[in-house]
Amino acid sequence: MKLSNPPFDLISQLSSGKFGQYFKKICIPKKRILLVPDEVNHKIYFIEKGLMRCYYYANGEEITSWLACENNIICSMASFFTQKPSNEYIETLEESIAWEISFESLSKCQETNHDVPISNSLLLKEIIEQFDKITMILRHLAPDERYLFMLNNYPNIVHRTPLKYLSSYLGMAPSTTSRIRTTLMKHE
Repeated sequence: MKLSNPPFDLISQLSSGKFGQYFKKICIPKKRILLVPDEVNHKIYFIEKGLMRCYYYANGEEITSWLACENNIICSMASFFTQKPSNEYIETLEESIAWEISFESLSKCQETNHDVPISNSLLLKEIIEQFDKITMILRHLAPDERYLFMLNNYPNIVHRTPLKYLSSYLGMAPSTTSRIRTTLMKHE
């Protein structure tokens, strides 16, 4: 989900000043699992470089629920904001660099610094607005329109995400996604 105020404007403010103590810059290898079901998502990740996804299993099938790359954030939303166990995995799809902040640190930062430019409610509002927008659009569009929406609005994600994960996120079979890609290439 891309925030309307890119997190790296925010991260540069936070990490360099009095808020820096609350953030930790981490390098994460490709295919690293950052969260598994039944764990509480204690951290939110601001992605500086790389590609990550959230996914879960339904009826034995892996479903990608969220894709994020540079200048985006990722977490298991319900788990992070309620501090209850998640039903999702978070995985890196590429070697990634991210800035993490724990729920506890974010709360502490807000309590001690009333001028902090980030808050749980602001993050939640931004994430819900973006998630809701994408969900509504993807739910009501035909498969080729879904792909085009993602290609036009999130080209980095479309070009870098493995076909099976992108297809799952778009709610279509990999063969459908491949057919749409082939058709679009012929028309270029």
